[in-house]
Amino acid sequence: MINYVMADAAGLVVMTGACTDEELKMQRAPQGMRLVQGTGRLGLDYVQGERVMPRPALPARIDGSVLRGVPAGALITIDTSTYTADGTDIRLVFDLPGTYTIRVQHPPYLDWEGIAIGA
Repeated sequence: MINYVMADAAGLVVMTGACTDEELKMQRAPQGMRLVQGTGRLGLDYVQGERVMPRPALPARIDGSVLRGVPAGALITIDTSTYTADGTDIRLVFDLPGTYTIRVQHPPYLDWEGIAIGA
């Protein structure tokens, strides 16, 4: 049996499987997807070129009231509002006191989540 993965347009592994060499030759990836020979883990691996690799950790971090290490183009979700990062540090300002969940997504990086406290 030959292991394979299906990756989406961003390279993220969205399906894994195994079949015979003959069956693999007949496989066709849907439009926008790629079929690559190898073993992968859903949500944890991505395809770069023809290799299946672990998704790297996103270097984001909260430093006081500043969100740092967010690459340009990343999606930042604060509770239910979503923004696109420009690659610079982000000053976190909240209208109301409380705890805010911040999620950063930027494939192929692993999603990152942190908590900010609004004073």
